[in-house]
Amino acid sequence: MIVLLFPHTVADPAIVEYWDKIMEKVCEDPDFIAEADNMGLVIRFQNTDEALKTFSEYNPIWYDLKESLGM
Repeated sequence: MIVLLFPHTVADPAIVEYWDKIMEKVCEDPDFIAEADNMGLVIRFQNTDEALKTFSEYNPIWYDLKESLGM
């Protein structure tokens, strides 16, 4: 799993939005998907908000750490 998160408390919202859009385009690229498939990788994109929600729901330990670090 590759996770690229830019916490809103740290990064300018424009930067978060920029990288969310870039990563979404990469993850939807047919050539990228085919190469990942050849390597046995599964590509699933979540923007920053979705990823933070997933982490908070499915990994409370990580979420608590993130909160304690002010992220």
